[in-house]
Amino acid sequence: KDQYVTLERFADYVALESAPNGLGGRKEALIPEIRFEFVTNAPSRVAGLQSGEYDFVDDVPPDNFDTISAISGIDTHIGKPSRQNIMFFNCGHGVFSDPAIRKAVNKALDLDSIMLASAARPDFYRIDPGLMFREQTLWHSDAGAELMNLKDPEGAKADLAAAGYAGQPVVILTSREYQYLYRASLVIQQQLMMIGMDVKLEVYDWPTLLEKRRDASAWDIFFTFAGIYAHPTQITFVDSRKGYPGAYANAKVDALLDQLVATPDRKAAAAIFHEVQALYRADVPTVKLGDMFALAACGQQVKGFDYFFDLHFWNVSLSR
Repeated sequence: KDQYVTLERFADYVALESAPNGLGGRKEALIPEIRFEFVTNAPSRVAGLQSGEYDFVDDVPPDNFDTISAISGIDTHIGKPSRQNIMFFNCGHGVFSDPAIRKAVNKALDLDSIMLASAARPDFYRIDPGLMFREQTLWHSDAGAELMNLKDPEGAKADLAAAGYAGQPVVILTSREYQYLYRASLVIQQQLMMIGMDVKLEVYDWPTLLEKRRDASAWDIFFTFAGIYAHPTQITFVDSRKGYPGAYANAKVDALLDQLVATPDRKAAAAIFHEVQALYRADVPTVKLGDMFALAACGQQVKGFDYFFDLHFWNVSLSR
């Protein structure tokens, strides 16, 4: 029970005739049955791929890239983009309700050290300010780039003192279930302690963390990741009316998002979103730690797989 999910091809499905194009076009179910097995241990996934137990494995730790790339009969696929790693402040309660203290922490952070701890390899991350990914050329914006990766702990100490920080404890929620976020939390804990903050790391399983963050009095920082949004209005944490944990609210941002929705011209809408991102980055309700790329691998019997937007197995076949 709860160890796998099996998808069977629907016999009456008729694919579009147009050529495949990203998430559109012809999508054919060439494999009669796909079984998704839940294997939480990464080395076990890789070992199962090597033995032939699995045809495809996802979420391979990037530090395994050289090893798995050298294995005969296995192909690797890099998902770029895949996810943004994000640190969320509690803007509605506690020490980080003061934007000056959020900005001081942001000034201290060395994002390269944080992302290298997460990704293990410099070629599996990038520092980028975009709320939308750089590959999403219409929507991507560099607004706020000058506020990222400042690596200035001495300046941060001075800013904390000026803001009146008096040693209040900072509670960070983290989970080992997402190792790249957990490793980031360890590095950030050390960087914040170096500027004189009293930091407590609370480690939970992921469901407990999600429940814990519902209580605004129970935390100051948590970490999560964001995937690929097709449109800026899908972003869950910028529009205050969506009620995302952290209680960020800026009426001007909300008004601009309403204006964006009502703007049919795509270039004009993109210009509005650039304003949104500039305001959001200046408020520092979150720190985007970086874009992290995904690694998947499969046996060479898997034909036609293309990592686009996320995992999908239409137009994929098996040669055996």
